[in-house]
Amino acid sequence: MLKEQAANDLARLGFVSDIARLERFGNHADQNGLALIITNDRSLWTPPKPPGKPTRDREFRIHEDRTLTSQLLWACGDYQPNTRTLHGTYTLNWQPYSQQTGPRGEFRYLAVFTDPQPT
Repeated sequence: MLKEQAANDLARLGFVSDIARLERFGNHADQNGLALIITNDRSLWTPPKPPGKPTRDREFRIHEDRTLTSQLLWACGDYQPNTRTLHGTYTLNWQPYSQQTGPRGEFRYLAVFTDPQPT
């Protein structure tokens, strides 16, 4: 049984950061990237309940059907080092990965394909 790690905000920040890095990865038309996350933490793929209280990672949410694009601010811009800018537009679509017995046995993955962006 895997324990809940309670660092969802950092998981979201890390995943969005990976997408931003992959956009800058190559400078050739034939290079692209793949950001991949596999988890059994349903709070990552489940949309927040309205009227959701403001959280520092609100713009970094990676739930099902969310679209990531443009500038994403951490804590409404109060912590500039975590601001990320995406050049592409990504609609997120979580997929089943594995089903295990016991609590938190459902695993899903999210794959985001990127194209290099001009620098």
